[in-house]
Amino acid sequence: MAKPEYGKSASLSLRLYSCLLYAYPPSFRSRFGADMADVFGRDLGRMRGRGRLALLAFWVRTCRQALVLALAEHWENAGLSKSAGASRSGLRDNACRKGSELIMSSLAADIRLALRLFAKHPLASGIAAAALAIGIGLSASAFGILHGTLLRGLPFERSDELVHFSRQNLPQERLSMAVSFHDYWEWKQQQTSFEGIAAFVEALILLPNPGGPPERLSGVFIEPEAFSLLRVEAQLGRIFSRSEQESDASVILLSHRLWQQRFGADPAIVGSTISVNQAPAVVVGVMPEGFGFPIAEQFWLPLRAHPNQVERGQGRLDAFGRLNPGTDLEQAQAEFAAISRRLQMAYPESNRDVEALLQSFEQEYVGEDFSQLVLKMLLGALLVLLVACANTVILLLARASVRSQEFAMRAALGASAGRLARQMAAESLILACIGAAGGIAIAYLSLGWFARSAVESGVLPLPHGSGALFWWDVAMNWTTAGFLLGLSLAVSLLIGLAPARLATRYDLSRVLNEQARGTSSRSLGRVNRVLVVAEVAMTSALLVVSALTAKSLWNVSSDQQSFSSRGVVTARIFLPVAAGGQSEEGYPDHASRFAFWQALLEELNSQPGILKAAAASHFPTQQLRWVELCPRTGAAPDSLPCPETGVATVSAEYFEVFQVPLLRGRPFRNSDDLSAPPVAIVNESFVARRLAGKDPLGHRLRLGPPDSQDPQVEIVGVVPDLWRPENPRRFNDTVYVPIAQSSTPDPEVRLGIWGLRFLNVAVKGRPDAAGAGPIIRQSLHSVANDIPLRLATMDELIERRFGSYQVAGRFYQCFGLVALFLACLGIYGVFSFAVTSRSGEIGIRMALGASSSHVVSRLLRQAGSQVLIGIGIGAVIAYYFSKGLQRFLFQVELLDPAVWAAALGLAAACGLLASWMPARRAARIDPMRSIRQS
Repeated sequence: MAKPEYGKSASLSLRLYSCLLYAYPPSFRSRFGADMADVFGRDLGRMRGRGRLALLAFWVRTCRQALVLALAEHWENAGLSKSAGASRSGLRDNACRKGSELIMSSLAADIRLALRLFAKHPLASGIAAAALAIGIGLSASAFGILHGTLLRGLPFERSDELVHFSRQNLPQERLSMAVSFHDYWEWKQQQTSFEGIAAFVEALILLPNPGGPPERLSGVFIEPEAFSLLRVEAQLGRIFSRSEQESDASVILLSHRLWQQRFGADPAIVGSTISVNQAPAVVVGVMPEGFGFPIAEQFWLPLRAHPNQVERGQGRLDAFGRLNPGTDLEQAQAEFAAISRRLQMAYPESNRDVEALLQSFEQEYVGEDFSQLVLKMLLGALLVLLVACANTVILLLARASVRSQEFAMRAALGASAGRLARQMAAESLILACIGAAGGIAIAYLSLGWFARSAVESGVLPLPHGSGALFWWDVAMNWTTAGFLLGLSLAVSLLIGLAPARLATRYDLSRVLNEQARGTSSRSLGRVNRVLVVAEVAMTSALLVVSALTAKSLWNVSSDQQSFSSRGVVTARIFLPVAAGGQSEEGYPDHASRFAFWQALLEELNSQPGILKAAAASHFPTQQLRWVELCPRTGAAPDSLPCPETGVATVSAEYFEVFQVPLLRGRPFRNSDDLSAPPVAIVNESFVARRLAGKDPLGHRLRLGPPDSQDPQVEIVGVVPDLWRPENPRRFNDTVYVPIAQSSTPDPEVRLGIWGLRFLNVAVKGRPDAAGAGPIIRQSLHSVANDIPLRLATMDELIERRFGSYQVAGRFYQCFGLVALFLACLGIYGVFSFAVTSRSGEIGIRMALGASSSHVVSRLLRQAGSQVLIGIGIGAVIAYYFSKGLQRFLFQVELLDPAVWAAALGLAAACGLLASWMPARRAARIDPMRSIRQS
């Protein structure tokens, strides 16, 4: 049908209505389309003056009537309102009313019949509905996590234009290196791809806490241009200005959450002065609710960083920019690559092999590992849903086959194919609706658990510790609900398509002939075989990943540590800096900081409730700093010219607190200070990899790059490996050096850029003591009463370290177990139905001399071939499915042969067991009875 004339010059509403008319059959549109459009236009004109709500209700009513009539025309092929004398208005009203009556009455009858069938077989129907609910709920949960963490993006205007800057060392492929001050200013002056770029750097401050130690808060030093690039303004007050950045004015911006929790949402806070690191700072503004750029910040201070303040190559900044309209990320990356090459030529010492790296904020802060995990979670949930759909299709096909005579009889009496198909569609729709209702509950609970537990347990490592990024929104929102409802509709169509098609193809004479011969199930054989293979394949893939995560969790729970965590309480202590970030208050240099830690340890060790107290840059569960080891010291032939080793700076009591046995040599002593020769203790992995075949005691080595000024150290002892790396192929070398000898010409080698600003304290309390936590607080207060601390038991730190493995493991183990259970039910159902429908054939075979074992072996061979084909396909799926999950597996290889053999063997065993049970029932068939019944 050509497009009607009324659509060419009509308003937007008439154009939309003309598109709606395409839901009708062509013959109906050609006869009544123009008349219906004229009536719609008159009704629309009357509704325009009644307000927006009335107009919206009119549109809803019009769409409902049009769709109902369109369905009636397609399904019933009814010649609605054929009277030539009917008026145009009456034509539409009568047609809609008749179509509504027809479709609603038939739909109600279909639903009642479907409910009666469900009541007749409550167990099978309940299992199918529960399976769909689990599959839909898990899929919606995985999508909710994917949308809330990755797809949602930053909540800013045209957030896709925001790009994060970092640097990479090309030969060593070190990604996300910090940006030096000089590189940042060169980029800012030479680039043309961005509207602007701005820098920020993480910061920590102390706020006074009445009645207790000051509160430590995390935030950033940031340039004021950053807020204009983000298109964000302060909710109260204003953003600090460029003049305040260039002067040494002490100003601060507060987050909305901090303003509410710490200052009681007082609007008079703007313009007032608060104490920040024991120095006055003026609050110039409060940011909008939910704003926490770049991570989950609580405050923002002016960044005062100029290249004249440091040597070239020094300084650690993060930077971001907003792309110019029409410029894409590839063009910007090409421009910055050219700028990097110019800087390499101009400054070879500081910029050799260093190139700018541009990527989105999701790539920078979320990372490829977490993205892969979430995407694979969604894929795994969809595989579970497909297994559930296959089970439901098997159930509906079995019912359709049993009712074949009924369908054939109804077709012979004049029932249309659409009428029969709609009956099966009603059954699938009810199952999908029940699955959607259960899926909403499962998704709500799953998303709530992830938001509360998974994020807080460290599934995503962040600079300020475990937590959530400010733009994350993992919850049951409208987007996730829309995905769930759309998925339920797709499931309804998927599970109803094959049964509906089968119900419309029954012929009475063929059905009666097949039943007379006892072969009525052969029409379903091919479909059921395909479904069994698909179920086994998807289940095998999920079982492999589930087995990998199960072994990972087993390794986590049975991790044989070489240290004792019992009774150990830890504290993370931060020495403050001034609000401007350029000077330090109270502890301006290494000597003053070392004096503080020495005084604190002396105070702790003098307490009667403390056995031993130690300080360390890293605890056994924490990721070590990796430092170059030059020149080579007996390294393996395949290592780099300057290989890396882990370095931890500890006090002399460190190994005593954790009860680490000394394997060789001696421990650190209090006399190992600056007046004594530099010493070190290494672990077993260092000796095995770096000093293979050599005596480690007395061996000398130098930490740091070739130009490092750190003095050579002598190995005086060997201890066991205190921790195992997540990846079994990763090196675990560790060198321990004493804090008392950390004041070297190059202290950053041993302590990192923060020096002694951050340290961990571990305290081993006496069994009869009330608790080490209050003692630590009291001792710290006696040394310095203005320093906050963060207490945690060592067992809690161990649990946090393994949080990401537990999150991934629980999800995938749930996927695997549910899929295995559903696959067993599906295989059992297929072969049970086959045995029941072929009982006459089996009886004839047994009457002619076939033994029970022959019948069983014949059925098992048929089942075994399908199971083996499914396992082969599933192994291929599992190989691609498991890629990218290494980050979330603890001490497990992706291609672990034992894990794969166990998972695939379990799938094969369960599949054969599920088919063996109906086969055993077939072997007990009475031949004469089955022949008489057939």
